[in-house]
Amino acid sequence: MLLCLVMVKKDLIRKYGAYDLTIAAEGGLMGITGPEGGEPVRVGVAITDVCSGLYLYSSVLAALYQRTKTGVGQHIDVSMLLTQLSVLVNISSNYLNSGIIAKPRGSSHPSIVPYQGFKTANGYVVVAANNDFQFRDFSRSCGMAMACQ
Repeated sequence: MLLCLVMVKKDLIRKYGAYDLTIAAEGGLMGITGPEGGEPVRVGVAITDVCSGLYLYSSVLAALYQRTKTGVGQHIDVSMLLTQLSVLVNISSNYLNSGIIAKPRGSSHPSIVPYQGFKTANGYVVVAANNDFQFRDFSRSCGMAMACQ
């Protein structure tokens, strides 16, 4: 099904062009970016353009290597939509394994806490305690050693 969708979209993209914003919307990135319950938000950088460029770069290297070994050139086709889908591998994997549809979460993470920005009196502070050691260290530095027991 996805391959058929991509082939139909390929004609539309060929006619109108592929732009980071439209691919981010169509590929689903904007649907999971931004504050919880808010409108779709684009990422602060043209991430689909950047990732597509990285895929292109590695493809060119592979093609050059192949040419060196065989003397035969290669055709390279990098799809921005497929790039977008590939960088959302965790989102699609979660859906396939649990049926849970991803949603915008602001800066928080669905399974790591604390891992987000918190408003303070004079701005924001971002806390990322990714494992037990970091959580214990963070808790002690905040005077909350009881949270570690």
